[in-house]
Amino acid sequence: MDIVIFDKKRETKKEHINTLLWYDPDAKKMISFNGSRLQFKYAFDQKYKKYRSIPTVVVDSIKTSVVDSVELDNFLNRMKDRFSFSSARSGGIVSVSIAEEDVDDFTDILERERFLYDIE
Repeated sequence: MDIVIFDKKRETKKEHINTLLWYDPDAKKMISFNGSRLQFKYAFDQKYKKYRSIPTVVVDSIKTSVVDSVELDNFLNRMKDRFSFSSARSGGIVSVSIAEEDVDDFTDILERERFLYDIE
């Protein structure tokens, strides 16, 4: 019997960093920052003896979904000790041919490990 197993998706947080440019009209030059965005604070600047917008860098974290194929490969290597099966990978999908009597035990383990699967 064939079971199709899909790679797990997990969420990760990644810092979103770009090169930000800001022109300082008082210094008459372009200033470069690294971060997600610039936030401005209107305050008194001692250097220029006047109130002006002072930039500060803000770094945002964004959530992304990442397909984890390494975890599926490790899982299949562990299961080769318990079950006899053959597998074939195509992209993020693995097709596993397993004996009919082992299907229930194998799918129970897949559910415990939170893999998505389909029995064909």
